[in-house]
Amino acid sequence: MIRYRMIKEKNGAGVIPVLVAAIPWLLFLFSKQLQEFLFQEGSLWWLLFCILYLVLLVGGVMLHFREKAWAAFHIAMIQDILEERKNFK
Repeated sequence: MIRYRMIKEKNGAGVIPVLVAAIPWLLFLFSKQLQEFLFQEGSLWWLLFCILYLVLLVGGVMLHFREKAWAAFHIAMIQDILEERKNFK
């Protein structure tokens, strides 16, 4: 069972890709209200928003690839253990 969960995470079907895809859609839903707030006269909220958004997006993508590497490593370990048990019988 855990092997299939690791394969799912390795293939990118985990939570982080969903979050990376969902955040832009959420912002799109509130785009009019967001634009009114960010682009008020003389406001620099848009700059802070862009920087924060990009930092979170890059951080999420980096975390995703780290999780994929972690999953691949553990799949290899699980496969080695299963192979040893198979050969032991």
